[in-house]
Amino acid sequence: MPKPQTSKKALTRRRLLTASAGAAAALGAAGFPILQTGSPAISHGKLRAEPLIPAARNRGIIFEMDVYWAYVARFKHQSYVDQWGRTRTDLFDPILTVAPRTERFPLFHAKDGDRAPEQSNGHVMVPLGEGDLNFQQFFEEIGEQNYHHANWEQDNAPGGAANPGQSLSFAELSYRNMSELTIYRR
Repeated sequence: MPKPQTSKKALTRRRLLTASAGAAAALGAAGFPILQTGSPAISHGKLRAEPLIPAARNRGIIFEMDVYWAYVARFKHQSYVDQWGRTRTDLFDPILTVAPRTERFPLFHAKDGDRAPEQSNGHVMVPLGEGDLNFQQFFEEIGEQNYHHANWEQDNAPGGAANPGQSLSFAELSYRNMSELTIYRR
């Protein structure tokens, strides 16, 4: 396989497929209904976006992972029922999804979260570096450190009318924490 091309021109020649919350993070595939017991019917145990990775191999399609929502998917989908009716607990792992095909994932949405199992998503979004997601480990483990680009964002833009500058303070804190990751030091 050829080395990844990192120039802006090379990236614009490729097609980008993003996957974050919602349908891309749901376990199973369309047509696998939830039973009245609350458990899923037969599933293949893959996130809906996962089958697209090998299918897009030779079409110049690259992927962008939202790290926070990938860990939410891991929390929400801890088991599935396979085609033989057995409950399986092969958990989705964001690192193991990217590492074997690291050149297919040049871009990442870097959001952090504090574990909160009582919440429906299992996490509460916080400024990058202030939560439980280990970004240093994530980027070290996926390889090709000079190829990946993380973009910070926070979906909930906290502060509102009571503290209108809070989202900017969180952006500054997140930038500082991101710049302190050793993967960005040369």
